[in-house]
Parts: sequence; C-alpha cells; structure tokens
Amino acid sequence: MEIIIDYKNYTSFYTCSKRKAARAIISRGNKYLLIYKYGGLQFPGGIENGEKPEEALVREVMEETGLHVLKDSIKKY
Repeated sequence: MEIIIDYKNYTSFYTCSKRKAARAIISRGNKYLLIYKYGGLQFPGGIENGEKPEEALVREVMEETGLHVLKDSIKKY
C-alpha cells in the first residue's frame, strides 16, 4: 500500500477549513477501513459540540459503518 501526502503550498485562492474530529484508524492485516464522504475517502469519525472524543468516536463509527467500537480498545495515535 502506498500513502501519498500532499505538501503543496497552496495560494490563498484555495480555501481551507479546520474542524475538530476524532477519527478511527481501523485495520485488519494490511487493509484499512475508509469511508467515502464529501467526495473523498476518509477515516470514519467526527465530533459534535460538547462531546468527548471517545464518545464521538464510538458514535460516529457506529453511524458511518455499523461497527461497534469498545471504549477499552481505543488508543491515541
């Protein structure tokens, strides 16, 4: 698997938004779970106002993939 990181220095013509999120990196062997959302692939996750990251991660993964995440299995990356 090849992972490409874009290090381009974009001009102000492009807009960028920043938002807090808790993302799940879920793997089995050398395969990783990604979802197609907003026109691209991303790790499942998100966060709503006032939510703790662990709670958001469990909820978002369930909503987006149907998988249940055990809180004890969550590790910071």
